Amino acid sequence: MCLVVKSSWIDEALLQTLYHHLFQEGRHPDRWRLHRRVIGWALDWTMDNTLTLSALRMALSRRVVGPDLVHHSDRGSQYASGDYTDLLKENGIAISMSRKGNPWDNAACESFMKTLKYEEVHRNEYRDLAEARSVIGEFLEKIYNQKRLHSALGYVPPAEFEAHLIRQQKEAATRPLS
Repeated sequence: MCLVVKSSWIDEALLQTLYHHLFQEGRHPDRWRLHRRVIGWALDWTMDNTLTLSALRMALSRRVVGPDLVHHSDRGSQYASGDYTDLLKENGIAISMSRKGNPWDNAACESFMKTLKYEEVHRNEYRDLAEARSVIGEFLEKIYNQKRLHSALGYVPPAEFEAHLIRQQKEAATRPLS
């Protein structure tokens, strides 16, 4: 997939950074569902570690890092760079990467990319990179996170699912022990 920006092309790899910054809390496989929400993303002309660092910094500014936080990505050099892994380690985040040659490890990301392409990117032509950032950002923040229903989340949007879990955790924490 390529994103058309006037007569230039932005490779799919640039958009791949969007979903890699979904964090997993705890190491239990079912708990990652909490974070179908996109919390960090970046879009630029080149796919290098400054792009992924921007997306990671956005995610870090939006979340408190818990003790069992795991960051999962593919094995791209931008995710394995010293600057990127150092920032993860500085924030106490465990690093997880897909096994070599095993795309199934990143199935959730691939599914997200299909959704992003089908519901936003392929339906639009962007005048320039600034417009692409603006329109895609609005889609991610206002549609994907706030309105789009996810079967894996019981047919509710990620923000609603997350809010419900937070309410449940608060109620459980304040419930008297019997």
